[in-house]
Amino acid sequence: MSKSKFAELVMDGAEVALKQTMENGLLKDIPLVGSLVKIHEVGASVRDALYTAKITKFLQSLDDVSPEDKERIKDTIKNKKENIEKLTQKILLVLETQTDIEKSNIIANVFLAYIDNKITEIDFRRALDVTASYFLDDLLCFLEGKGSNSFMLSTYEDLEYSGISGLINSPLIGIDSTTQRDLKRQGREDEMGIALYASTHFGTSFQSAYYYGSSMRK
Repeated sequence: MSKSKFAELVMDGAEVALKQTMENGLLKDIPLVGSLVKIHEVGASVRDALYTAKITKFLQSLDDVSPEDKERIKDTIKNKKENIEKLTQKILLVLETQTDIEKSNIIANVFLAYIDNKITEIDFRRALDVTASYFLDDLLCFLEGKGSNSFMLSTYEDLEYSGISGLINSPLIGIDSTTQRDLKRQGREDEMGIALYASTHFGTSFQSAYYYGSSMRK
């Protein structure tokens, strides 16, 4: 089979999966899916198999919640219609630019947290940008770690061992601002002269939102 024919079959299969998800899934009657349908009808860009697969994964991830949560989420989304329509554009742009389908899961988890007011709209949009910009494995190591305390006052070696040194100075992990005088007052002289890192306030918020959305899908 030629490469072009194989690619055509993959794209057709991805489109079928997307269509079935949109017709039967949680979001079939809300603006997010309506926007997806309109873009899908435009043509070529959405027929790209990877993009379609990422959209489908995102929608299917949202559809993992319980029937009770589905009904509650539908009502909440209707009440947030204007905000959701704006966020839809950003979600689609992020999904289109990613090379990792698994990032759709991250976005879906945090979106569920946003729907339930567990993360602010500003932090949700920031989470989309961070998800788009950083290496998937680093993000998962951070988000699925033992908790934000595991990133507090850690050395570079600690973070490297945890697989998240690539996130240093990102919006998730910053250098600790404790002064030398504070360290001495706190009896931490052994840490003087050593660069220490901590999870940022946003990093903790992002991680908590990710866990919340993930727990809803279990």
